[in-house]
Amino acid sequence: MRPFNYVKCESLADAAEILESYDGTARPMAGGTDLLGGLKDNIHPQYPDTIVNLKTIEGLSYIRDETGKIEIGALTTLKEIADNPLINKEISLLAQASAEVASPQIRNVGTLAGNICQEPRCWYYRSPDNTFNCLRKGGEICNALSGDNRFHSVFGSMRVNQSNCTNACPASTRIPDYLALVRAGDYHKAAEIVLEANPMPAITGRICPHFCQYSCARQGFDESVSIRNIERFMGDYILENEDRYYHPPEKESGNKVAVIGSGPSGLATAFYLRKAGHTVTVFELQDQTGGMLRYGIPPFRLSEDILNQQIRAFQKMGIEFKTGFGIGQHLPFEDLKCDFDAVYIANGAWQNASLGIKGEEYSRSGLDFLIEVNKGQEQVPGQKVIVIGGGNVAVDVAVTAKKLGSAEVIMVCLEARDEMPASIDELDMAERCGVTIKNSFGPSGIIRKENGMLQLSVKKCISVFDEAGQFNPGFDESEVDELEADAILLAIGQKPDSDFLENESDFQKGLIRVDESTQATDIKGVFAGGDSVTGPASVVEALAAGRRGSDAISGFLGKQDKPVISGQKELNRFDIGSLGTSQGVQSSRDVFSKSGLKAESPGMDTGQILREANRCFNCGCIASCPSDLAPVLLALDAEIQTNRRIIPAEDFFSAGLMSSTVLERGELVKNIGIPTSEHLKTTYLKFRIRKAIDFPILSVAIALEIEAGLIKSARIALGASAPIPLRAKKAEAFITGKKVGEIDAAETGSMAVESAIRFGKNGYKVTILKTLVKRAVKACLM
Repeated sequence: MRPFNYVKCESLADAAEILESYDGTARPMAGGTDLLGGLKDNIHPQYPDTIVNLKTIEGLSYIRDETGKIEIGALTTLKEIADNPLINKEISLLAQASAEVASPQIRNVGTLAGNICQEPRCWYYRSPDNTFNCLRKGGEICNALSGDNRFHSVFGSMRVNQSNCTNACPASTRIPDYLALVRAGDYHKAAEIVLEANPMPAITGRICPHFCQYSCARQGFDESVSIRNIERFMGDYILENEDRYYHPPEKESGNKVAVIGSGPSGLATAFYLRKAGHTVTVFELQDQTGGMLRYGIPPFRLSEDILNQQIRAFQKMGIEFKTGFGIGQHLPFEDLKCDFDAVYIANGAWQNASLGIKGEEYSRSGLDFLIEVNKGQEQVPGQKVIVIGGGNVAVDVAVTAKKLGSAEVIMVCLEARDEMPASIDELDMAERCGVTIKNSFGPSGIIRKENGMLQLSVKKCISVFDEAGQFNPGFDESEVDELEADAILLAIGQKPDSDFLENESDFQKGLIRVDESTQATDIKGVFAGGDSVTGPASVVEALAAGRRGSDAISGFLGKQDKPVISGQKELNRFDIGSLGTSQGVQSSRDVFSKSGLKAESPGMDTGQILREANRCFNCGCIASCPSDLAPVLLALDAEIQTNRRIIPAEDFFSAGLMSSTVLERGELVKNIGIPTSEHLKTTYLKFRIRKAIDFPILSVAIALEIEAGLIKSARIALGASAPIPLRAKKAEAFITGKKVGEIDAAETGSMAVESAIRFGKNGYKVTILKTLVKRAVKACLM
């Protein structure tokens, strides 16, 4: 083992203070049988600086007969529990389980608290030298999901922390949660989860870059779950049932809010503000609503019908839209502030950025080109077209030109292929449509030749950003090229136009300055978000800003009605996805690449959606709880007293980072209280390969309260079958209230495993668990 500080404590208070002050680098030691083995094998991502010895604390090793319960000190050894006459008489279930832990040598040293607080026993977690930095150690995936899982959970996975996909989503959509509901066929509840973070999934499901999908942990096994297509499916479902999801609020707040701009950020703000009961008016400069959604995104990516249907759904909520109405033109901003209780600015970024090269006047704005196309002016820009830019807008411009009939389209960008801002899917689409991408070249000048053609001079770009991370391209002037075209379209970004804000202190580098957590500006009651704050960004980033802004506005107005998101207690266990490979949409992409301007890329059918949803790993841990005593404490309805609180055994266990309990840093077990009853019949069964040493592959602890031949109550706890010990509540209900002679033990066993999930190589455990429950029930009834 590596060197570490060793501290002998005289009290729990001293130990707790040390554990808290060391910020996670100190570890407590009770018996040491679990901790020292882990230190020897160096299984943790960070080796502890300090070991806090709890064995030197007096008064934590005892067994007391209190009125109606037995109290056992945290440092009482397993041997002492197994041999104690009082425990063998009153709660023999605990004595029986303690006697079956490991070997006599370990039982002589191992403690009650140590057994229930031990770390996971999964071989990936326990692999020497932290070979597998799994979920329980702060990694990104449970390695057992696609590896050797023969001894792992048969009741699904358990969330350790927020999943990769949710972390990557700017809107923090709870993706695994709604995918689980899609698998279960509960589209309504899935829709409610989606709408918590995203008011227009039918749109984002078509045009969002889906950072979530590129962060999917499934990539390490085969390929990402197609979150984009599932979101699109849910969005279409929501619009098909729009009256259920887009309706006026039950109660009006009496507050009025103005939203400037009807792009994604403005629409998201309006949606959540209206749900909170505020009267919302959206002011749009253009003739139609939608902002960049309508004018800046080509129809093959987002059809006009979908956008119009989404706008109509917002209108059904009572959101008012005023089009052709410019703030600063038709109404001074100061007057707007007087007429409304709060203002949200989301006017976007519509001004074209400049290259600053000679001959730039011969080029044309790519955004203006898309606007003209979306207004019905579907003219071929030229037979040979060059698009300057490497983002998603540049891809849209290039593909639109190709679909309109341009014979040759070349994208020129500063970035190398793996550095391009455009998403992988968008670049794949462009190349399938025949677009050529010329990477790592930047424009240096444009001239018009005598034959009327344009000539773009480019030079090799060797770096896009400087050492400080600032945009400052570096070039190799010796490597140049000349490209000929009859149209050059610029798609290098846009700038916002917020001239109606006269106070220059409200701007930073041409963008509106806001508090990033609330979207609040320096002006009281005025908030802002979207491209006018960040510059050109993704739709999902804009609507996430709208969500933050709406919450802050409701708080400013004295009404905060953010939906309550259910915690992990309600959704503590998750089913696990299939290991089957993705069905994919390869053939549909090929069809799309040859289709016309207004032919939308096809999505997935219901069968494909369900297959994709079933591929989600749910990114939880499937390590089985290794404690022999954990299911016993559940069956006996025990309580764990710590130095801070009393925790029912059923709430004590969890799947945490390097932990199997809900204990917080500095929180230590003092004792365990177990109620006694003269009517209790109990049994503990453990399945393992060897009689001694082994941890349970499965275990069952049953406590039946039987009076006058009638089962008054039943507690059936399953061990080593999930990341935490579980109660088989359906089986309990099945036998409660029945006479002893009426109990069908086999049927009880079947009910205990009814919700089990056979996964990978562990299906045999379901059969064994069913048999264990049957035998344990029979033993209790003898």
